[in-house]
Amino acid sequence: MTYSAKVYRKQGGAEFVVASGGLATVESGGDITVASGGRANFRGAYVRAQPTPTAKTTVITLTIAELLTRIITAVPTATGATIAYTLPTGADADAGVTMAIDDSFDWTLINSALAAADTITVTQNTGHTIIGGPIVQSLHVSTGGITGYSAAFRTRKTAADTFVTYRIG
Repeated sequence: MTYSAKVYRKQGGAEFVVASGGLATVESGGDITVASGGRANFRGAYVRAQPTPTAKTTVITLTIAELLTRIITAVPTATGATIAYTLPTGADADAGVTMAIDDSFDWTLINSALAAADTITVTQNTGHTIIGGPIVQSLHVSTGGITGYSAAFRTRKTAADTFVTYRIG
């Protein structure tokens, strides 16, 4: 059976194909490449490239490139204290990634500190606000061991140089 297909061009000249009925066939010897940030769905299995996660230990202003690794692992070295991971400014985020208004991406922060007081607070920056609980508990049995020691976030562009990060899990 043959399917007709449309070729779409995205920014930068990249192409992707959507076949009639949502099916695309790769002929024998054909290749599918999923570049950084790309994704593919193989019979219900969602596959995408995963860059090396970002690792942090101290107070920091995160970059958009670090958020785009989609996983940030943390082992705070300031024992017994809450440390701040500040979001990038809206202008820096806009300069670092091409996104249309209402485009978004998800990322996760994992706090593997062992002391109960070693929490991380995700803080806003100029042109980049946060909605939802910004505190990520440590791995300690009395805190994160009960409530979880990771948090999922969604960062959304709302206007030029303006982003909102939502805690979604």
